[in-house]
Amino acid sequence: MKSVAFLLLLFSPLMGSVNAQIGSRQTGVLNATQIQSLFPATVYFSGQMTTVQLRNAGGVRWSEGKQTLFGMVDSGGYSTGMRERYQFYILTDVPIDIAGKRLAAGAYGAGFLTDRGFEVMDLGGTEIFHTGVQHDTGMQRPRPLQVTGVENAHYRLYLGRDYVEFFAVNR
Repeated sequence: MKSVAFLLLLFSPLMGSVNAQIGSRQTGVLNATQIQSLFPATVYFSGQMTTVQLRNAGGVRWSEGKQTLFGMVDSGGYSTGMRERYQFYILTDVPIDIAGKRLAAGAYGAGFLTDRGFEVMDLGGTEIFHTGVQHDTGMQRPRPLQVTGVENAHYRLYLGRDYVEFFAVNR
């Protein structure tokens, strides 16, 4: 009996860490701590490195344990035209559908443009696609960038009150 109690005491800290890891692997919208542990502080886009504003980042963990992350960037070193287009960075481990457009797993630059809607670019700054955005007048306290859940593993990426819906695509 003493040996069983000893083994329980010995392994109980390990069980707690396993439970904590399982709990931190839940699917859905990631919290600020999870984002900060996953998103790199600097990213490469169009020949330059730039910092990510981690306070303005969001993301989702999918059922496979993979993530899709979005983070606003400091685009001060880019030309005026590129700064207008390159507002945030996308990192995705899985293919996703954004407003009806398929995006393969990878890293991308993106932005919400006044005249063109939502634009996604490859790492060289070349447009991959653009699509329309929706406006949410009921959004309470809009933030520069945030991710919210909708339903059935569908999510919204907001920049202010403008948004696009996205979900993981079955491979």
